[in-house]
Amino acid sequence: MKRLTLLFIGLLMLTSTHAQEIEQSQIDFANSFVQAVMSHKKGKIIKKLDKKYRKKQIKFLGGNKV
Repeated sequence: MKRLTLLFIGLLMLTSTHAQEIEQSQIDFANSFVQAVMSHKKGKIIKKLDKKYRKKQIKFLGGNKV
């Protein structure tokens, strides 16, 4: 039983390491978002946010975009 458990854990570790790879496009997006935040330009920051999230927040704020 212990061997079966160790085998299962080993297989799980092998499959989980593949899922942790990050694509270059994701790294580029994260870097551009950080630069937008560090520049303190809210227009650039808002453009980086998800469209659905922006619409939800504008509705929550009663239509005020600022």
